[in-house]
Amino acid sequence: MMKCPTCGRDMVKGAVISSSSMPFRANVIFKSERNDVCPNTILEKEADAYICRDSGQVFAIYKVK
Repeated sequence: MMKCPTCGRDMVKGAVISSSSMPFRANVIFKSERNDVCPNTILEKEADAYICRDSGQVFAIYKVK
């Protein structure tokens, strides 16, 4: 079980599901705020995710392609 980093409560496991209208359907790109730390990286299309029903935040766990 994952704990919410915002409120500390248990999160519910699920998945991020995209439709054809969402921009990350083909590729997901991680863009670092600091280019010297991590260059732009293409990630897998699908991801396991967790939602906190209390804080309303969703966290997705993407793997590098």
